[in-house]
Amino acid sequence: RRLADTSESAGWDGLNMGRCLDSCGHSELAASKVAFGLVDIEKSCFSLCTHSYILTRKGASILRNYTLPVRDAEDRIRVVLNYKGLFNYYSTAPAIFSQMAPDEQAIHAAGHLEEGLPECANYSAATVCPENVRRWAAAATSLT
Repeated sequence: RRLADTSESAGWDGLNMGRCLDSCGHSELAASKVAFGLVDIEKSCFSLCTHSYILTRKGASILRNYTLPVRDAEDRIRVVLNYKGLFNYYSTAPAIFSQMAPDEQAIHAAGHLEEGLPECANYSAATVCPENVRRWAAAATSLT
C-alpha cells in the first residue's frame, strides 16, 4: 500500500517492483525511502522484466491500448512508451521481487543481485540506455 500511495506524488502510471537489466546510472530519484526505510522509487530508462508491478487505472488503460494486439515483448513496449512520454514507468530501487523458481524466496534481500537477471546491467557506455531505447522506439512505429 505504501508504494501504491506514491503514484500521484511521484507521477508514475506503472511501478516495476522487480526490474532487471536496467541501466541504473540513468535513473532519476522520484521518491526516497518510501517503504521499509530503504526502498526508493526511480524513473528509470531501461526497466525490463514484468513479473511484479503496480499499475494505476490510467496506466492499465494505456497498456491495454498499446499492447493489443501483441506486437512485441510487453516489457520492451513499456520502455518505449516511457521513452516517448506516453506512459510514466518507474521502478523500485532496490528491486523487491525476483523471477526465481517457485521453491525459492521471491523477495529480494536488500542489495541482492540475482544471477542471470541482475537488477542493474553494467553497460560500458553512458549512452547505451538512451541509444537502445531510441532504436527500439524507431522500430516500434506502431506505438505512436
